[in-house]
Amino acid sequence: MQAPDNRWSLTGFINNIEDVEVLSSGISRPVVQTVYVSLRPPRTYGVRASFKF
Repeated sequence: MQAPDNRWSLTGFINNIEDVEVLSSGISRPVVQTVYVSLRPPRTYGVRASFKF
């Protein structure tokens, strides 16, 4: 949402709305037989606001 003349804006957001584990990357080390996996953050939500003077 923006005001006339773009003086302010307001935005809401939700990341990972279903709060499930999401794999973002993985590395396999065959010699050591180890797997490293990175997970995305859990459910995150918030509001962003900006103002111009």
